[in-house]
Amino acid sequence: MYQDVQCWPNDTAVYECQDRHLSTPSFLQSTNTSTSGRLFRKTYLPNRNFYGGNCETGQLTNKGFEQEYTTGQMYRNTYVAS
Repeated sequence: MYQDVQCWPNDTAVYECQDRHLSTPSFLQSTNTSTSGRLFRKTYLPNRNFYGGNCETGQLTNKGFEQEYTTGQMYRNTYVAS
C-alpha cells in the first residue's frame, strides 16, 4: 500500500477537499445496489489527517476534482456523443 511520508522538508501546505464521498449500505456481495434508503456522507475533519486540511490521502482536492470532471466531459464529447 502507501505510507504517509513527507515529500518535502518543512512542507506546510494545506489541502482543502469538499465532501463528495457518498455511500449506501449493501449487505449482499452479489449486488451493486441498495434498497436501504439511507445515504451517508463521509467527512474528514480538519487537521486530523496526516496532511494539513480536510483531505484524506489520495483524495482529490477541489481543483483536481474539477480537472477530472472536465477531462471526463471532453472524453464523453469525443467518444460517446460523436
